[in-house]
Amino acid sequence: MKHVVALDVSMGKSTIVIYNHYRQCEFEGKISQLDTEINYLFYRMHAIIN
Repeated sequence: MKHVVALDVSMGKSTIVIYNHYRQCEFEGKISQLDTEINYLFYRMHAIIN
């Protein structure tokens, strides 16, 4: 297992957590469910994984 992405979706806001293979949190944050913030989420995921 390389990374785990957990996404908690609720009304209008989402919480995201990304863990590495040592089960350490590398990113935790809240985003609204707008296209720009979802694109930011994908950017963060790619930056951490690469």
